[in-house]
Amino acid sequence: MKYVILFAVCLFPFLGCIEGEPQVTEPIENTTYVCDDGTIVSSPEFCSEVDGESDSCLASSDSDACFYSLAISRNDASLCTEIKSLDPQEEYNQMNCAAEIALSKGDYEECEKIEDRYSCYSKYAIETSDYSVCEMIIEGVFAREECMSALLTASSDWDSCDDISDFKLMDECYYDAAIDTGNMSYCGLISPRKDYINMDCYADAGALNNDFSGCKNLQGVDVEMCYVKYALNTGDSSVCEQINMTELKVHCMNMANMTTENMINNTDNFE
Repeated sequence: MKYVILFAVCLFPFLGCIEGEPQVTEPIENTTYVCDDGTIVSSPEFCSEVDGESDSCLASSDSDACFYSLAISRNDASLCTEIKSLDPQEEYNQMNCAAEIALSKGDYEECEKIEDRYSCYSKYAIETSDYSVCEMIIEGVFAREECMSALLTASSDWDSCDDISDFKLMDECYYDAAIDTGNMSYCGLISPRKDYINMDCYADAGALNNDFSGCKNLQGVDVEMCYVKYALNTGDSSVCEQINMTELKVHCMNMANMTTENMINNTDNFE
């Protein structure tokens, strides 16, 4: 009898364990596979499918467009490297391919899978208005500044132009700000340079407002050259009367008349 009782004492704790403790299940392993071409798939049998589609693209008359579509459909930037074109003017190029996938995933690191990753960073930064991505361009300060400048232009965040350390790009940013807003005060932030960008700024922004008074902020011959540029932009010959140099005044009048004639001709063509 004591053996039965002893067995019962031993059995009850065991049953309590079964009934009281939660069942432990083994975790499901999430495995991925990398095909020979670098494509990541969920199972190795899919590699042959990718290989078949890649072979089909290689045989295509427009292999770049084919690989572009394949990469986008699979959301796989590694396939973008199969695209031969690096020309940014071409629709189907490596940069556009990788950038589109990076944007769809919300991950700029996809750009690192192609050769021209810096252009890809710039496009990603502009599309997402993320300045920090421009900082990923570590080889070449000018390339990084171009990214910043392009982003500022795309976002019209003109008050951040002074964050650009390259003077040429910073001046161009202020010029774009003046043209975009019609606010000639941005022209005053442009440093005097041999390429006369500050003179162009006052003439071009002033033309938007029918106001040539900004030219007076310049020095020396730049003032009168600004009047000539304004006359060329608007066809307003009255500004030429501000010019003291006779030959330049005549040139100004000719520029204004030429612009006026072109405006009349363009109007006639639309009628």
